[in-house]
Amino acid sequence: MKFHALTGLIEEQKSDTLVISLFQGEDELGPTVKRIDEQLSGAISEMIASGDITGKPGEVSQLYPRGVLTPTRILVVGMGKKAEFGAEVVRKSASAALKRARDLNSRNVAFGCSEQGIAILGLKGYVQAVVEGIRLGLYRFQMFHTVNDGEKDIESVFFTVEDPSSLQDLETGITIGDAVSDGTCLARDLVNMPANYATPLRIAEVAHSIAESLSLSILVGDREWAA
Repeated sequence: MKFHALTGLIEEQKSDTLVISLFQGEDELGPTVKRIDEQLSGAISEMIASGDITGKPGEVSQLYPRGVLTPTRILVVGMGKKAEFGAEVVRKSASAALKRARDLNSRNVAFGCSEQGIAILGLKGYVQAVVEGIRLGLYRFQMFHTVNDGEKDIESVFFTVEDPSSLQDLETGITIGDAVSDGTCLARDLVNMPANYATPLRIAEVAHSIAESLSLSILVGDREWAA
C-alpha cells in the first residue's frame, strides 16, 4: 500500500472510494464535508437528519454520488464526540473506514482529513494517526501463506491539502506514520512466528539487519551477559 500527498480538493482525486469523517452531535459540518454535501444536493445532511449517519465512533455509512463526483462511493466514518477526540480515535476511525473499503474491493482511496480534527492534533499528527490506523488495522500475518485466499488489498491512499505550503507537513505525517507502522508490523510478525522459527538467534539477526541498514551500533547479550 502506497500513501500519496497531493494538492487540490480531495473529491477531485481519481479514486474509487472517498472517505470523509464526521463528529457526533455537531450541528455544523466541517468545510470539506459541507462542500461535498452541497455537491450531492444535501444527501449527507438528509442522512444525518434521518439518523442514518450519527457520527458515533467507528460507524461507517456509505452513499453513491452516481457520477456527480469522481469516486464511485463515499464512506462517512464517525469520530465520536469532539470532547473525547484524540489520536487513538483517528486510528480506530481510519481503520474502520479502510476495512469497509477493502471489503468493497476498493483499490484507490482518497482520504479526506477533518479540518476540525486537524485544528486539535495538527496536520502532521492527524495524518500520522490516519496512516497508523490504516496500516495496523489492515495488518495480516502472511509469512507462511502459499495460497492466495482471494482477498485483495488496497493499493493507494491519497491525502490532499489545498494550500501548497502545507504539503511538507502532510508528507512528514505520512513518513512518520509509515515508519511507526513498519516497526509495529515487524514486531507483530515476530510475535506471530512459531517459536521454532523466531528463535533468539533469528531475532538477533533481524536486530543486526535493522542496525546495519540505519548505521546504528548494536549489542546482543547472551545468557551470561544477561545474568
